[in-house]
Amino acid sequence: MTLGNLKTYLFGEKMHLTISAMFKSYIVFIAGCLSIAALQVGLHCAMLGNGIGSGTLVAFYTYKNPANGKGESDIFDIVLPSILFGLLIVFAGKLWSTKQQLFILLAGSLGIICLLPVYTLILGERVVWWWPKTESLALLFSLLEFPKVILLSGVSVCWLRLLSLKKDAQIKKLI
Repeated sequence: MTLGNLKTYLFGEKMHLTISAMFKSYIVFIAGCLSIAALQVGLHCAMLGNGIGSGTLVAFYTYKNPANGKGESDIFDIVLPSILFGLLIVFAGKLWSTKQQLFILLAGSLGIICLLPVYTLILGERVVWWWPKTESLALLFSLLEFPKVILLSGVSVCWLRLLSLKKDAQIKKLI
């Protein structure tokens, strides 16, 4: 496979777009990814505070449902960043091909999974009671969470792309 074929495969037939437009979309995407990571780390750091809000966050984050023994931390650790990441892909990746968006979705989902151990470092193992104690179990736990992140991010990307296509069709109908 030549470099030209690889570019066509990754970027589709949209190579007629100016380099500056694609470059701007990448800059927006990278800034968005860093913002999501900073928001997540900041949210977990906010749980360490002494205020009323931090106590409520920690209580919700560490809640363990007595009926099924499961916690609610997935909302902060998986669901929120996955949906934000899907929004970012649709917003920044308007010029990208579907293959490129899929590749970025997989790579970004891996990035969300890589943030999971950081939360344990921030909050400590006492607060994060569900985090596995050994490295091999932590790796297995992360691998089991990976499909959940892909699914949530992918559904939000598909849903938002469909909404944008529907809106574009309605606008063209009006014109």
